[in-house]
Amino acid sequence: MRANKPEKTTSIRAARRERLSKLSTDQRKGRSRRRLARTIVITLGVLAIINFALGPVLTWYVNKKMADMPEYVGHIDCITVNMITASARVDGFDMKKKNGQIPVPFVYINKIKAGLEWKSLFKGSIVAKIDVDSLNVNFVKGPTKEQSQTSVDTSWVELADDLMPISINKFELHRGEIHYRDFYQSPKVDIYANHIYVLAENLSNVKDSAVILPSKAVVRANVYGGSVNVKAQLDVLSKIPKFDVTAEIKKIPIPKLNDFARAYANIDVQKGYFSMYAEAASKDKKIKGYIKPFVEDLDVLNLKEEKEDPLKTKLYEGLIEIGSWFVENHKEDNIATRIEIEGNLDNPKISVWQIITDLLRNAFVKAFFQSIDNTVSINTIGETRDKTFLEKVFGSGDDRKQKKEDRKKEKELKKKERQEKKKK
Repeated sequence: MRANKPEKTTSIRAARRERLSKLSTDQRKGRSRRRLARTIVITLGVLAIINFALGPVLTWYVNKKMADMPEYVGHIDCITVNMITASARVDGFDMKKKNGQIPVPFVYINKIKAGLEWKSLFKGSIVAKIDVDSLNVNFVKGPTKEQSQTSVDTSWVELADDLMPISINKFELHRGEIHYRDFYQSPKVDIYANHIYVLAENLSNVKDSAVILPSKAVVRANVYGGSVNVKAQLDVLSKIPKFDVTAEIKKIPIPKLNDFARAYANIDVQKGYFSMYAEAASKDKKIKGYIKPFVEDLDVLNLKEEKEDPLKTKLYEGLIEIGSWFVENHKEDNIATRIEIEGNLDNPKISVWQIITDLLRNAFVKAFFQSIDNTVSINTIGETRDKTFLEKVFGSGDDRKQKKEDRKKEKELKKKERQEKKKK
């Protein structure tokens, strides 16, 4: 009986070939199409089953991993996987301190989308893109480590690397919010920035690989009606930091920060605006840059307001106002200086003497212009020029060109402000 099995199999195959040979060309094509259709249906069915099963399995696995972290515990509501588009979505992620002594989570994210960046795939690079919607971060300062949350251990970074095994080339954040909180001060402190938008591109150096700073990033945010704008070019793959950054903080109303001022400095600000402009660049372990802080229309003491403050607080506020009046440019109604930063990344130097001379210059000679100076870039690192005290206060011949540029910028800004008022 066993010896007849191969002969029977051969006869079945021969009969099948004979039937196929009798079919017409159209019939053969029809059979091929049906086979292809069945194959596609079966494949899609298998993918659908994997999609259906993989999401819950991954959700369980990641939650188990995050529950075993040493200091913080994390939780995810749901992970959805799409095998066809090679993408995944995470809904409802939060990270909390394990001891339960802090009433707000360290991190909460409404939605995270991750997937292959297809345009990079066509260039031969397998990289990912991440899109984050509604991020909320709470930095909390407390009297003890257990009552504070300011950083996480490296195990979270290692877990993120395990879950995202390929490099990230694009990161985008919508509707971010960052808080600094202190529940143990009186009054309680809650300083925040909201409407944060972040876009970072070419982080894996997929394109422009020959450029010194191939990656780009922008950050925009709102702080109590004031604006924050940061633009950066950098090389994230370099072991030695290489970057070129400009930052603007415009018109933050200082009274909105009074909880912070009362809690930590025991002062009360009635009115005033804070702005800041900065540039910084770094290469070959050297850094060069500056920070220009501005305080406009400052009023620390309001004698007309009836409130029961201690005498020493009133005296302290009065001294601050007298000091601010002395260094204030009364024509422009602002207090400003330019803080130069230069040196090695491990030990950058900031000149206190330069801060003092620039305060005097702003107060009595020429008000600093509220804008980016465009005097620092990655190409200017290494350039130095020492000035005398009189040059620092009253300016030098080299400053004439800068004055003309400042006046030109001022006219352009005023023109834009008039145009915006007309539109409103």
